[in-house]
Amino acid sequence: MTELEKATIDYSRERLSNDDYPVYNDEYEIELAFEAGVEWQREQFEKERLKHCDELTAEQAQMESDFVVQHLKNFNRTPTFIDAIEYGRRLMVEKACEYIRDYAPIYYNCDGFIEHFRKAMGD
Repeated sequence: MTELEKATIDYSRERLSNDDYPVYNDEYEIELAFEAGVEWQREQFEKERLKHCDELTAEQAQMESDFVVQHLKNFNRTPTFIDAIEYGRRLMVEKACEYIRDYAPIYYNCDGFIEHFRKAMGD
């Protein structure tokens, strides 16, 4: 089942089953019902998005804001999911390198290791 089909079914179950909504008889009315169903799906998506935003911690909200601001400044476009994934990956590689830099010197010289580690991580 496609997302549109699911949205149509969900919309019809929630809205069209009420007595306030007429039964659709012609193509134009059916088209309007589909458009209303799509709009309903958008509303549901937005409600979920806003709910998620409300549940973010201050640290998570700041991290998200920093990412978007940095991306807009550097690339002059809205970030995509892959941009966010790459940003997170780079942050984790940098954190790992900081950890190695802080703790590995007691065992061996870590500059060469960090360079190899970055290459292995695709940085």
